[in-house]
Amino acid sequence: MVGCSVCKIQHYFSLLKLLGSFFFLGSGWVLAQGPCNPAGTGLGATGSSQVAAWGEVVFNEVMADPYPPVDFDREYLEVYNRSLRVLDLADWMLQVNTRKYPLSAALMPGGTQINPGSYGVVLDLGLPNEGATLALYDPFGHLVHAARYRAPWKGAGWKKEGGWSLESPDPDQVCTISDLWEFSADPAGGTPGKINSTNAVLEDLEGPVLLYPGYGPSSGENLGEGEPGLIRLYFSEPLVMQENELQGIGLWPGDIRPLEARLIPPLSRVMELRFPVELRQRPHCKIRIPRVNDCQGNERLSLEASAGSVSDPVSGSVLINEIMYDPAEGFPEYIELALPDHRFYDLRDLAIHVVEAGGLPDDPVALSDHSRLMEPGSYLMLTKCVEHLRDAYHLERSGQWVELEELNALNNGGGILYLTDRAGKVVDRAEYGDHLHASILTDTRGISLERISCGRSGSDPDNWHSAASIEGYATPGRINSQARKQPETGSLFQLDPKVFSPDNDGYQDLLEISISHGVSGWVTTLWITDLQGNPVRQLANNHLSGPQDVYHWDGTYRDGSMVPPGIYVVHVRAYHPGTGERWIRKGAVGVVYR
Repeated sequence: MVGCSVCKIQHYFSLLKLLGSFFFLGSGWVLAQGPCNPAGTGLGATGSSQVAAWGEVVFNEVMADPYPPVDFDREYLEVYNRSLRVLDLADWMLQVNTRKYPLSAALMPGGTQINPGSYGVVLDLGLPNEGATLALYDPFGHLVHAARYRAPWKGAGWKKEGGWSLESPDPDQVCTISDLWEFSADPAGGTPGKINSTNAVLEDLEGPVLLYPGYGPSSGENLGEGEPGLIRLYFSEPLVMQENELQGIGLWPGDIRPLEARLIPPLSRVMELRFPVELRQRPHCKIRIPRVNDCQGNERLSLEASAGSVSDPVSGSVLINEIMYDPAEGFPEYIELALPDHRFYDLRDLAIHVVEAGGLPDDPVALSDHSRLMEPGSYLMLTKCVEHLRDAYHLERSGQWVELEELNALNNGGGILYLTDRAGKVVDRAEYGDHLHASILTDTRGISLERISCGRSGSDPDNWHSAASIEGYATPGRINSQARKQPETGSLFQLDPKVFSPDNDGYQDLLEISISHGVSGWVTTLWITDLQGNPVRQLANNHLSGPQDVYHWDGTYRDGSMVPPGIYVVHVRAYHPGTGERWIRKGAVGVVYR
C-alpha cells in the first residue's frame, strides 16, 4: 500500500516504544573529548536540554528518493540512539549540506524522545537524491554525528532508480558509515523505525589513510591563491586529534611548526594547517604528522605528505598513460594519468574530454573542484566510482584514485581522449580502440591499452599496446607492463631485445628500435625484411626525426597478422637535407613464441 507511508512510519515508531530494549542496543561507547567532538554528560533522563557526546545518536537510514515508490512515498531520515540513556531530540539541529532544520514534533511525528537502542524518524526534509552531507548537533551546538550518503555502486541497478532506502549495516561504525551504505533488502523498500534489513556486526581495524594534500581554499570558497602558508590534508575517514598531537606536526626542511591546525567540520576528514612560510615557493617540502586516530581508536603513525611549487601544465607534462575502455563484466572503466617529470601539478588545473573518433575537445570534465596536488612520478586513476575500482582490482586506499561521477562513458568502439588545462589548451591527446591492441588477441574485452613510452606522443598509434597477460591485462596505479625506458644516448642505432616473443605475456613482447641522431632535422626510413629480403613491415618512410627517436615492432606484417618465428632484419637509412650527411645500418633480431 502506497497511500499511507506516514501511518506506517508512525506505526513502526509505536511498535518500537512498546518493544523497548528488545531491539539491538548500542555499546554505549563515547568518543574521547577532542577539538572536533566535545563530550559531555546528560543533564536529565528525559529533558530536552541535554549535552550529548559524539556518536551517541547516529544516522542509520536515508530515504532520499522515494519515487517510484515501493511502500513509502515520502522522504525520511532515521537516527539511532546508541547511548544507554533516554534522549530527547527536541531543539536539536539537523543539517543537510548547508540547510538547517530545528528538530521538533512537527518533523518527528513519532516523537522526539528516543529510548536507548531505539530509533527516531525525521520527515519533510529536502534530501538531495544525488547525496549530501548530514550533521546532527545537540542544543548546545555540539556535533553529535556527521556522515555523507549517496547511492552505493553495489546492489541491484534497478534500485538506483528510486523507492529504496539506504541503510547502515552496523550503527556502531560511527566513523565509516559514509562508505558503508547499502540498499535496503526489505520488501517494503525501507525499514523506518525498526532494525535495518542489512543489519550486521562489522569490524573497523584500519587507521586513517592520508590521501593527498592541496592548497587552500577548497570548494565553495574563493578559488584564488588563498593564504601563502595554508595547506589542507585529506584523509580517508574522520579524525580525532588532541591538542598536543596537533602541535607535533612539522614542516621539513626546517622543522617549522604550524601557526594553526584544525580539523574542518562536520566530517573532520580534512586537516587544515597554516604555516608561517610560503609553501608555494618551495621546490619540495614535506609535512610530517606523528600520529592520527579515527573515532574508533584506530591509530596511524608517521604520516607524511609532499608539497611544493606548482607548475602550470603544458604539453607533455601530464600524460594519458593507460585506458580501460571495454572492461570485463563487473569491472569499471578507467583512465590513468602519469607525471613523468619532477614537478608538482594541481589536479584542479586539468580537465578530461571523452569524444568520439574525429571529435573535438568541447565537453570538459574538471578533474577536481579543489586544490589537489599531484606528486612527481605518480600515477592517478580517473573513474566514475572509486570504491568500484578498488573492489574490482583489490586496491588499497590511497590518493591515486580520482572519482569523477560526470565522466562520460568510453565508447567500446573507440574514440579520443583530450587532457586540457583550464584555458582549454591540449596537454595530451590519445586515441583508443581495438585496432591498437596486439594482433595476437582475438578478444580484447577486459584488456587495457598501455602507453609504451612517455617520451613519445600519445597520438602515435605505435606507442600503445595491450597490457600483458601476466599482469592480469591491466596495471591500474602502477608502472605499465609494456613500458619502455628511454634509450641510452651515444649509440646511433640500438635493438632491444635481440630476441623477443610477441605473445603478450609481459616479457619481451616488443622490439624497441632506438635511433639517436643527436640533432634534429634528419629524415629516416625504417623497414623490416626476412632473411631473403622480402619486405615484412615498414615503420617509417621519410620520417622527420628529432635528436632521438624510438620505434617499436610487435612482430606483425602490414596486414596485422603475426610473422612466423625466425630471424628478421631491421634496416635503417637516414640523411640530413641541410648537411647532406647520410648513413645506413641494419641488424638482425629473432622472433620466438613460448
